[in-house]
Amino acid sequence: MLLHSASTQLHGQVWNESYHELMLAGSPLHFSRGIPAEMRQVPGSWIEEAAKKSIIVDIDNAIISGPLNLQHADIQQPLILANCTFAGHVDISDSIFESEVLVSGAVFLDTVIASETLFKHGIYASNAQSR
Repeated sequence: MLLHSASTQLHGQVWNESYHELMLAGSPLHFSRGIPAEMRQVPGSWIEEAAKKSIIVDIDNAIISGPLNLQHADIQQPLILANCTFAGHVDISDSIFESEVLVSGAVFLDTVIASETLFKHGIYASNAQSR
């Protein structure tokens, strides 16, 4: 269960800066089903930042807002994005994932580009869907 803390208003969305700090500290962000969607928003740029800094990304039941661009990246740590809804474009093309990638239960609402991507320890995408 995620801790509650003060949030700030940005472009009509609620961004909880403490979630960003927790993520950059390597803590998992697991959102309960009862938390409103606006409080489960995680910008794709936060995932990019953590992954490129070799921080384990472990997020469950979030709305990934905005684009997620990991193009031409060499991701060293596990990338776990279980049961997340990706509201924006996802580009992981020409990237190398050195550890496992898990997107089980994910829903992709926009395009996903993964050409020339190498998953050295596999990608787990059971029940993932594109709409």
